Parts: sequence; structure tokens; C-alpha cells
Amino acid sequence: MNNDLLIQELKQQNLSVGILASPWLEFNQVLNILKTHKLNILHFDVADGNFSPLFTVGSIAIKQFSQDYFKDIHLMVNNQQGVVEDCIRNGANLITLQLENRIYLRETLQWIRTQYNTYKSNEYSVLAGLSLFPETELSLLGEYIDDVDVIQLLTLNPISGKKFDVKIISNRIQELWSIFGDELDNKIISVDGAMTLEMANYLSENCRVNWFVSGSALFKADLSYNLQSWEKVKNNFH
Repeated sequence: MNNDLLIQELKQQNLSVGILASPWLEFNQVLNILKTHKLNILHFDVADGNFSPLFTVGSIAIKQFSQDYFKDIHLMVNNQQGVVEDCIRNGANLITLQLENRIYLRETLQWIRTQYNTYKSNEYSVLAGLSLFPETELSLLGEYIDDVDVIQLLTLNPISGKKFDVKIISNRIQELWSIFGDELDNKIISVDGAMTLEMANYLSENCRVNWFVSGSALFKADLSYNLQSWEKVKNNFH
């Protein structure tokens, strides 16, 4: 399967699970529940506490999960170029960089796509993504649009912690399609940041979006029950 077909397959899941928000002592149970719901995209925030106040586990956490899972890595670090290499060594299948950190950005994106990792017993080139703060101009994506497979729009600013209204995020998604149009057809459009079921419902009803990243909201209460509720969101996708 080539990467275009892989992307189309990944779009069918609609949910990238922020696995680091799950109860660490219940990982096996959590993974079994995700398998029951045919969800195997796992989202990892790798943050160094310098790019933003957020500090998380390092790239070694990725290695703990088998190739049966598609490992979606979001970097919030100063040294994107160096951490990328560690992530790929530990099995990352997608690495999303912050557009706001533009040091060697194009070179790093291009290099990511020359690397390979295994997913479900097949070897694919690693996908590259760009993430944008809510205040960042979408037009800045233009010079990188051919170098990315995923565009991730954040609902909050990870530096200030400011969260933006769902209608603002909805307008940004619509503006994204207005600017780039058909160029987005073979890309995954993702929304990340304190994602609730209510926000996901609104966005899926009003915008063309492929993935939602959700962690804490999924694991707040019973995971099986929450995932049943998320099934209703899937019915709204365009």
C-alpha cells in the first residue's frame, strides 16, 4: 500500500487517541477497548518544557507500543530536528512539527518523508505534519503545503494556555479549505487541544475535518461509554 492509500485508510478512523492521558496501570485494558472499537491511532505529545511550559515523556514512550498501532507524534520542542530522529528510531509513523518553530523546518519535513517505519507488518515512509497555533496565519502553510501529509489546527495556544471558541476554530478550518482547496484532498486535517465530544460534534457538523485528537476527555469517565458516544460524531463526517 502506498502512502496515498494509507492516508485514505487512516481517515476512516476519525479519532487519534491521546494515549498518555489514559491510566498508566490500565494500559492493557485500554488497548483492548480501543481494539474492540477498531481504533489503533495513538497520539503522543512530546514536549520539552522549553518551547512551551508543557513537559511530557520523551520519545522512548513510543517504543513501548507495537507496530499494530499507528503512532502519531506531535512535537512541541525547541530542537525539532534532533528529536525527530529519536522519534523515528523509536517507531513513529507520523511526526507533526510546529510551524512557529521555523528553524530548518522545510529540511526537517522533507527528511521525515525519506524515512521508513512499520505499521501493521507493512513498511511505509513516515508521514510529516504541521501544527499551527490558533493565532498563526494559515497562509504561512503555503510554502510547506507540498511537504506535509497532515495539517493540525490547535484549539489552544500551548504557550499561553488560551483556549479559543469552537466557532473560531470552525472558521479557521473553512478558511483553510478556502485557501488551499483541492490541495487538501490527499491530506489529513486534524484538530487537537482539549477536545471534548461537544466540540467534535460541532466541528464535524460544520467543517471538513478528518481527525480529532482527544485524550483527557476520553478517559475522564468510562472509556467504553465515551467511545460509544464518539460513534455518533463519525456519522457527521462529510
